[in-house]
Amino acid sequence: MRYVAVICLFLTGCWGVVKDEDEARFKNQLGSTTIAVYPAVVRDLGPTVNTTWDERSADEIAAWLNQNGFGKAVVAREKPPIAAEAGMNQAKMFRSSILSFGKWIKATPPAAEYACVAEYLMMRNGTVGGVHVYFVRSDGTPVFGTLSNSHWKEFKKVKPVSVRDANQVALGSLERRMLSKRFLGKR
Repeated sequence: MRYVAVICLFLTGCWGVVKDEDEARFKNQLGSTTIAVYPAVVRDLGPTVNTTWDERSADEIAAWLNQNGFGKAVVAREKPPIAAEAGMNQAKMFRSSILSFGKWIKATPPAAEYACVAEYLMMRNGTVGGVHVYFVRSDGTPVFGTLSNSHWKEFKKVKPVSVRDANQVALGSLERRMLSKRFLGKR
């Protein structure tokens, strides 16, 4: 459990990836904002790092956001080139990837106020090693994110071994974080 607490600190406070005021602004605008959801970035971390994209994941995440009243989520078909260095330090990859996504969004802003993308880390043995979901403002500023791996309930429940499974973890992670009383109380 200590490991989980350390990851949470890295995602918000220690590394300063998401500033409290940016997350608060995002939460306050949910329900009346627009969110462009991009195809999931699937990173195969085998002997050679290979990246593919999954459009179905974007469809499902956008539908979940719409069904839960978080605003008007629309699917974007552009494939974000997350240029983060791959490695075994998941918190470091999270930080690098959300900043890379933000930089790309800043250079190619969507018509929406916010942008969202999921990132799935596929391991050499064919299993899923981690699932991230990033939200940034249209100016590229990181505003919210989730990180899930074998330490989290939604990950253990699904036991992901495929992109479809990874997307179920992503949706579970969004549900755990965005539908929590703590999150909703700050809207």
